[in-house]
Amino acid sequence: MTILGDSGDYDLLTYGVGQIKKQEGDTYNFSLEVGVREGAGSATIMEAFLNTFKDKTYHHVGVDPYGNLSYQHYDKSGAYQCDYTDEMYIRLLKNFSTYPNFHLVKLTDQEYMKRYADGFPVFNNGQGLILNQYDLIHLDGPHTTRDVILETAFFAPKVKVGGILVYDDWNTFEFHIIDQILKVFNFKQLTSGEHKIVYQCQSPNTQK
Repeated sequence: MTILGDSGDYDLLTYGVGQIKKQEGDTYNFSLEVGVREGAGSATIMEAFLNTFKDKTYHHVGVDPYGNLSYQHYDKSGAYQCDYTDEMYIRLLKNFSTYPNFHLVKLTDQEYMKRYADGFPVFNNGQGLILNQYDLIHLDGPHTTRDVILETAFFAPKVKVGGILVYDDWNTFEFHIIDQILKVFNFKQLTSGEHKIVYQCQSPNTQK
């Protein structure tokens, strides 16, 4: 089975997982992707976690509304539809049926941030947990500067020390603004490619 993607530098997602520095007492792994589409990013992230951290509880959230919505994708574009159809959504569910740790949330990024501001609930082995600190986040939703600023302000404080933030199509919006915000939250750039750029949280921040 081949899971398709519409970007590049997927190897930097695997690289990002490999750069995670787990802290003492951290008992779970939690990752998220905004903008799942056909699933190449989420599949790459999950496979990297499952291969790298075999001894920890792991959950991955994919956030994508599908529904063939019309929205502004880039700073200089108007709103338009981009074939994120419910047929694609059904195909994704079928392709990801072998990943019990995958949770698809059919919401926009803004709706996810409103509804899960206090964490994401998961249930395993008779126990419920609220996961509110992420090991890795891949932001591949709307690529307007405004939307990415809002996502960064929400997610950056929720990344664990040693955790990773990856941005897709980072050179299509005003990334110098994002870089300055990330410095406030104690992030450092690790590497970049044509499509993706990778940052790591270096120390606890005081902006939470």
